[in-house]
Amino acid sequence: MSDIHFISASIEQYLLSIYRITLHSSVASTRQIADLMNVSLPSVTAQLKKLSSKKGLLNYAWREGASLTKIGHLIALNLIRKHRLAKTFLYKKAGYKLDEIFIEASRLQHAISDRLADSLSTILKIPQLDPHGLPIPQNNLQEKLKEGYPLSEIKSEGNAHVIRLDELNEETLKFCQKHSILPGKIIKMKTSNLENNVHFKIRSSNFQCTSKIASGIIVSSTTNFKNAHN
Repeated sequence: MSDIHFISASIEQYLLSIYRITLHSSVASTRQIADLMNVSLPSVTAQLKKLSSKKGLLNYAWREGASLTKIGHLIALNLIRKHRLAKTFLYKKAGYKLDEIFIEASRLQHAISDRLADSLSTILKIPQLDPHGLPIPQNNLQEKLKEGYPLSEIKSEGNAHVIRLDELNEETLKFCQKHSILPGKIIKMKTSNLENNVHFKIRSSNFQCTSKIASGIIVSSTTNFKNAHN
C-alpha cells in the first residue's frame, strides 16, 4: 500500500494495539488498550473518540470498545510487515540476537517507508516468516498465523514441530538463542516432566526448561499426541 501521510507513531501504536487485541475478540476494550500500551484510561478514551470521529481509522462506542475500520486494519498490518521485516534484517544481517530484535524493530517500524519495506523484503529474498516464526504480511497485507500449542501444554510423548517463539517472552528467547532452538526444529517430547520442568530432546541432545520458558515455544504435532494439550 502507498504511504499514509500525517499518521503519527502514537496513532500507529493505537491501531497496532487494537489489531492485536481483536485477533482474539471482536472489539478491544478501553482497559485492554490501556494495559497493553501502559497509558491511562482517560487518555485512551480521548484518543479513541478522536480517531473514530476525525480520522476514520476505527469504530468506537463507549462501554463497548473499539474495532478497526478497513483502512485502520490495513495500516496496522502494514506496520506489522515493517516490524517483522526489521526483525528479520536485524537478526540475519546486523548480528542481533533473538531476544534483542523486538525492541529495536519497534523503534524502526515507524520510520520505515513502504518503499524501504519493499527493498528490505527484496534484500532478504522475500521472507515468509520472521526469526520468531511469525508470518510477514506481503503486499496483499494478509496475516496467516498457523495454529499451534505452547510446549508447556504437551503432556505425552511424540514429535513436535516448532512453528514460532513468543516474541515477548524474554526467557524463552534467551533459552532458544543459547540452544539454537528455532522455528523448524523437531522436538521429541518426554513424559517425565518433574518439578514443573519440561523435558524434551532434539536429535541426540536432551533439554529441560521451566514451564514459563516452554510456554513461549509454540509447536504443532508431527505425530498424534495422546492428550496433547490441556
